[in-house]
Formats: sequence, C-alpha cells, structure tokens
Amino acid sequence: MLTTLATWAQREWLDPLQTLADIRWWDHVPLTTVESLLTELNQTASAAPAVRANAVRKALGQAILLASKLLKEGEPSSRDPWLALAGSLGTLPDAAIPGLLETLFGRPLNRLAAYGSLRPGESNFDQVSMINGCWVDGKVKGRVWQPDEYLEFAWDVTAPAMEVRVLISSDLYEHIERLDQFEGECYRRILVPVLIAESVSICHIYEGVRIGFRV
Repeated sequence: MLTTLATWAQREWLDPLQTLADIRWWDHVPLTTVESLLTELNQTASAAPAVRANAVRKALGQAILLASKLLKEGEPSSRDPWLALAGSLGTLPDAAIPGLLETLFGRPLNRLAAYGSLRPGESNFDQVSMINGCWVDGKVKGRVWQPDEYLEFAWDVTAPAMEVRVLISSDLYEHIERLDQFEGECYRRILVPVLIAESVSICHIYEGVRIGFRV
C-alpha cells in the first residue's frame, strides 16, 4: 500500500501526512470532530472504488486542514502549503488514496477491534490466531445485539463505551481481505476511534449491516 502511495504521490505527500500522524493530531481536536470525519468515511465503506475514493478525498482534505492548524497559529491563508496539499487531492489517482488514509490516521490497518467470535478464546479465534501481534483492552462507543449465533455491532457515538479486544499487528494488512471474506455480507469493515490505555487510536472493526439491527 505504501509502495503504491510512494509511486503516485512521492515524498511531498508522505512527509507532511506523517508529521500530522506523529503528533497524533486526533488527540488535539474534539473527539466529536474525529467521529464526524469517520462517519463520512464509513458511509462509503462498501461503495464502489471510485465513490469510496472521492469520499476519502473529501474527508482527508478536511482532516489535513484541521490538523495543520495544530502546527501554526491562525486560519490557513491562500498561500498556506497545507491548503495546496488538500487542494491537490483531486489530482491523485484512486490507487493512491488508501495509502494517504493509512498515513494520516496512524496506520489503522495495524489495529482490529474485536467484540465477538474473533476474540481470544472465542469460537472463531482461529481466523486471527496465526497473526503475529499482541492483544490489548479497548473501549468503543456502540451497541451489540445477537440475532443468531454471532454478535453484531453498530458504531453509535451516542451510546456508552463498550469493551473490546484490539489486535495490534503490522502483519494484519496481509490477512484483512481474507477476514473480509470470512465475515461475509452481513458485516462491513469500518474505522472507529477506540480508547486504548487512556488514548484514542483509530481502528478497524466489523459492523453488522442487517436492517433489523438498525431498528
């Protein structure tokens, strides 16, 4: 993924986005703002690639301008390099967009939050047990129900925080497509803010998509 990004966007993109990730910009803005950005992204989680890429471009542009304010005083001016960076998102091919998202949000493909059968000791743990990494405790806002054998989750920023287990692994990206196939059509993979050891990290989680769960 990062190889693709380097091919299309060059170092002029990687360096400033990595700078924002290094300061964990999402820790310095209201959580509601981060939740709003992720909500926009998640609405196109299962959309066609072109639709998804455009949604990511929009959210990235907002995040870049928001986060860049942490590095300087005042509102962006017309000559602000961050404005130029955000404005050039439209010139990048769709193939470069996932890598930008990964960089800006601190490598969320290294983290998978599990609330049901993928957790250690549960019935489908064998689907992730071979992934090198560590499991830590976390909390995410949301609701769960159990329509059949397995739990389903819905991210809900108005709900109380619930406990999850988070797999942290730099190898996770090698398994994510297989896990998507395993979860099937009843789930979609989205990005959510998870509280881990008193700080927020952006993680992937599988959300239920069945209509009955939304009632």
